[in-house]
Amino acid sequence: MKLPTFSLKSFLIALTIVALVSSHVYTSIQLKEANDENRLLHQELDRFPVNDSSRLHVGAVTSLNPFTWRWRLYVPKNRRFILRTANSQIPESGFATPLGWVGDELPAGELIVTIAAHKDAGGKWSIVTMVPNERSRFPVAPNETAWLNSGYYGWRQTGRDGVVAFDSDQPVLLLRARESIVANGRHSVNMKPTNGVMVWIEEQKPSTRQD
Repeated sequence: MKLPTFSLKSFLIALTIVALVSSHVYTSIQLKEANDENRLLHQELDRFPVNDSSRLHVGAVTSLNPFTWRWRLYVPKNRRFILRTANSQIPESGFATPLGWVGDELPAGELIVTIAAHKDAGGKWSIVTMVPNERSRFPVAPNETAWLNSGYYGWRQTGRDGVVAFDSDQPVLLLRARESIVANGRHSVNMKPTNGVMVWIEEQKPSTRQD
């Protein structure tokens, strides 16, 4: 029995068709995920009451990506708020670093804040923070990425149970995600500072700045 033969031209055409179909499928999946994210975002945006414009309001926004966290904020006018991020030696309670001025300044009014753990084509992880007109990237050291590669971590996100208003001068925690201890198939909390990411908001006043 004579096997069918194919010319190089036919092979290249078939290869091109396969590549186009694969690209279309991937694009369709990405588009569906984006549409689902936008639908959830709009649903959350429609349920964001601001009862007192003098207070900071925080409400979590649902995300389909386990390494992406979002919030809708209302930032009072005539006050200065800074979004701060730490991605190493995250404590079980309290804050990762002394209070300070380094971070992304939050504009007044209603806005969306997004925190995402991103893995690039070279396999390197970083934590990305996105606020209006600002994007910051914090590389994660290779020896501190186990929680990202395994997915073994626990996290707490402010605003998941509804919008929370704050009027004190204390820092406002948005996210604490920390690597879990895994033994015999069970997860437990590591009480010592460990790998992860922590995000919080500090109000800055002129008298608190240290040069």
